[in-house]
This record gives sequence, C-alpha cells and structure tokens, in this order.
Amino acid sequence: MSPKPISSRSFCLLLVRWGRRSFSSEFGSVSRWPNSQECGCLICSVNQHMLGLQLAAKICNGRLEGCFANSMNVSFDPQSVEGGEYECDVKTAGSVALVMQVCIPILAFAKTKSVVSLCGGTNADFAPPIDYMIDVTAFYYRKFGISFRTEIRERGYYPRGGGLVHVSVDPISDKLSPVTLTDMGQVVKITGSAFVAGKVPTKQVADIMGSAGHEILNIHFPGVPIDIKTFRAPDNSCHGSASAFMFLVETSTGCRLAVSRLGSSRGPSAHDLVADAINLELIPCIDSGACCDNFMQDQLILPMALAHGTSVIRTTPLTLHTQSAIYVAEQLLPSVKFNVETLPDQKSVLLSCTGVGAEPQ
Repeated sequence: MSPKPISSRSFCLLLVRWGRRSFSSEFGSVSRWPNSQECGCLICSVNQHMLGLQLAAKICNGRLEGCFANSMNVSFDPQSVEGGEYECDVKTAGSVALVMQVCIPILAFAKTKSVVSLCGGTNADFAPPIDYMIDVTAFYYRKFGISFRTEIRERGYYPRGGGLVHVSVDPISDKLSPVTLTDMGQVVKITGSAFVAGKVPTKQVADIMGSAGHEILNIHFPGVPIDIKTFRAPDNSCHGSASAFMFLVETSTGCRLAVSRLGSSRGPSAHDLVADAINLELIPCIDSGACCDNFMQDQLILPMALAHGTSVIRTTPLTLHTQSAIYVAEQLLPSVKFNVETLPDQKSVLLSCTGVGAEPQ
C-alpha cells in the first residue's frame, strides 16, 4: 500500500523546534504551551516563537489564533504550502536560527523554490548560532534530501539584534530518503572560528578562544588537522557586541559534531569557556560513538518521521527536546513510532523510525 500524500494537519509536526515542547489536543489542532516550571519560560512570551508561528501560517495559508504574549492556547489550522518570497523581522536579538527551524522543513515541501529574509539575532543564547545551521543542520538535512543555503548579510547580537540572513530553500524532488548513521568512524578534520564584534574591547579574546581550542583539541586528537580562524568582525557588518566560537569535528564516515558558545563578561574566562565546552560536551559525545551531537539530535526527528523508509541513527541518550519532538511526531502521525535501543556501553542509543513517505504538496 503506497503512502498517502502528507496531510495539511501533519504539517503541525513541522512546528516542533529546537528546545521547545508542545502538547497536542484533538490530534494536533490545539497545543498548550508548557508552564514556566516545565520549560523555563512561556514560549509565546518571546518574539522569535510567535513570529515563527506567524511565518508558518503564511507559508501554509493557515488560520492561527491565540498567538500572542503569555497565551496558553494556540490554535493552528494549516492548509496548502506555497513557496515564494517571505520576510520575518524578529525586531529583537531573538534567534533567526529558531525561525529557520520552523520554515525550512515546511518550504521544502512546496512546489517552487523559496527565499526567506530573516532579521534578528544570528548568535544568541539558548539557540544554535547561524554558523551551526550552515555547517551542521544543512549538512544532515542534505542526507535526507532537504537542501537550503544561507547567506549572512549582517550579524546581530544582544540586545539590538538587527542581523540579516537570506535563506534559499529548494523544493524536494521526491520523497525524503531514509538515513542510516550507526558508525561515527574516526575524527579526520577539525575546523572552527572565534571572533569578537562591537564593543568587545580587543581581538585578544578571540585569540584566546582560538588558541585554547587548538591546544585542547590537539591533546584529544593528535595528528588530526586543526584549522581555527580568529577575527574581529567589521563594525559595518554587525549590530551589537559579542564574542563567540564554534568548533566543528568531521569524521571518516560523514558525521559532523560541533560545539559553540557565546562569551559573557559575567561568565567564565575565554579559556575556561572553551575548555568546558570541549571537555564536558564535545568529547563525551565523541567518546560515545554518536553520529550527531546533542543539538542536532532533536532536529532529526522531523525528517526521520517524514522520510520514505526506515532511518537508524546512533546518538547520545535522548535529550528532553528530542523526547518532546518524538511525542508530538507520534501524536500527529499515528503510523510513526520511534524505537530507542540503549547500547551495551550505556553511552549511546540507536534511534530508529519508519517514516510516512511524505510527498511534496
């Protein structure tokens, strides 16, 4: 029996985003946002999340109700997906990457190419930096058959935001392909960058981040080529002030794992920030044999659920974000069931599911 084309209601699934929970009611037509104890904040109290929903409603020609600050109930009734040109201004330093996570999977199912202009924060706390979307998210999405490109026109930081990115999304040519990633292989290449921008007084902060990253990574992976660039962003190419880094590990079997941080005058030193990120986050993930890092894990639930066939991915024990995404996916697509098998080392799991074989609209 051939799979049915994806229904409009199933596109509610595509609203599951990085680090956010939603609880379905009556098969997904109404969602209750978690309270502050469940999630740490009300989703609809933040511009980026409201605007992400509004953008999704535009793309899907949908009816959206209850999308305002402090709302506890949101009703979203999507219709057909339309490609084209779209704009979204977060108006704060809210993350443009989180808005990308909403619109890219939806626009991939349109019949025509789409371009989205997004204004807001390109490097923000509690969200992937725009560089992660370019180097990691896009890389894994291509394995499923989703293709998008991101052009950074200007970077934007807290508190002003004002960054500008253009995202081009190609329509999928056929159903999404299932993906099998069970062997991380060997680390063969490490790249990265560290930079300062705005009122951060000296490039020395970026140099410390870069040299600390090179030193620590070289200890863990002797003989592996490491290329970390440090720079000060030109004042005419950014809004606000920041210091940040991202290091990207590539393996012999086509896996990418990354770690990133924003610096803070009230936080640890630049060296300690790098050391903690590598030693406490990146290395344990690599040692587990995971084929994706913790922050890509929940982003894989969407393409796995929509692919034509069975996907199997080795990853670290599931984050709460991933568990939430799986819950919503299984509620909206009753034929989809995710299986989690804990491996003998207890450090990693095999995450698998047979997707519905969604077709372009």
